[in-house]
Amino acid sequence: MSTSRIDEVILSITDDINRSPQADVTTYRRLAPVYDLLFGESYDYELQAEYIRRNAPNSPAFSVLEAGCGAGRLLDLLGAAYPKAHVRGVDLSKEMVQLARDRIEGQKNVDVARTNVFEIDGEYDIVAGFNLLPHFDEVATERFFRHAASILDNEGTLVFDYKDQRNNP
Repeated sequence: MSTSRIDEVILSITDDINRSPQADVTTYRRLAPVYDLLFGESYDYELQAEYIRRNAPNSPAFSVLEAGCGAGRLLDLLGAAYPKAHVRGVDLSKEMVQLARDRIEGQKNVDVARTNVFEIDGEYDIVAGFNLLPHFDEVATERFFRHAASILDNEGTLVFDYKDQRNNP
């Protein structure tokens, strides 16, 4: 992708954000073509995978749900590191889900769905939400915690991070 095209995408993203704080899905749709270029080194996916490993049951066959999986970097790491685990990612953006599907292609223990995390049911050993909470308002954050608790098994763990937008734009 040319530098001018990248600049064009970044400007359209900035315009979306400036127009509406609720523009996240539109933002990510437009961000998808350059997501890895812009953020590939911004997040420590290895560290995120380590947090999940530390909280995983003492069994190779555990289940993980990543809410807001984006381009699927963490899914890819987890699927390769834990071939007996069931790793599932969900995201609202069809463009991000396609990137994730392309990234995890061939990993039979990983799947990705374009859906809202609040529509997921089942039971998971771990529910992960990295880089997710800054996209939620207070009501959605509380709803996320309640829903995550409802789909965790009895010994399950919620693993998440929090970045305060005031000092981490």
